[in-house]
Amino acid sequence: MNSDRNSVVLLEKCNNENVEKFLHGTVDRICGRAGPLYQSYSNVWSLEEWWEVTEAVRSLYLSSVKSSNGDLISDALASLPAGLAQTFQNVLQVRADDIRQHLLSETSCTSRGVLTDFDWKLKMVLGSDKMSTIREPVLSLELRVQDGNASNVETLELNKDELKKLVTSLEGAHKVVTQLKV
Repeated sequence: MNSDRNSVVLLEKCNNENVEKFLHGTVDRICGRAGPLYQSYSNVWSLEEWWEVTEAVRSLYLSSVKSSNGDLISDALASLPAGLAQTFQNVLQVRADDIRQHLLSETSCTSRGVLTDFDWKLKMVLGSDKMSTIREPVLSLELRVQDGNASNVETLELNKDELKKLVTSLEGAHKVVTQLKV
C-alpha cells in the first residue's frame, strides 16, 4: 500500500486534463476494455514510471471499491495536491459502479459451468411398482448450463426435503452476492 502511495505521486507529472483521461482509461482497462497506451504518455513518464503509476491507480481503485473504507484512498491521496486528489475521487465516484459490476461478473464466472436458464414442473407421484399409493409431490427441475461453447441440460427430481435444502443454499448464495454489491 505504501508503494502505491509513492507511485500515485507520479500523477503530478501529468496536467489535469490528461490525468482525468488517464484515470478513466485505467478504469476502462480494469473493466476489460482498451485502456491508456504508453505512447500517449511517453513524454510524461518513463516506461518504469508508467508501469508503477498504472498499477498503483489500478490497485487503489480496486481496493477502494472492494472495501468501502474511504480512509484507505484518502491516505493514499494525501500527498497529492488537492485538485489532483479531487480528480481522482471524482473519477472513482463516477466509475465505481463499472468497477463493481466487472468484479461481480468476474467472480460469478469463476466456475466452468454457468447457469443460463431453468425450467420447472411439479409432478405428483401417485404410486410405484412397490407401493400402490405414494401421493408425494416431486419437482422436476431442468437447468441449462453453458460450459464454454457447449450447452448442457441437467435434470433433477427433488422431493419436498431436497427442495427445501436447495432453496436454503440458494438463499445463502443470494446473501453473499448481496453483500458483495454493498
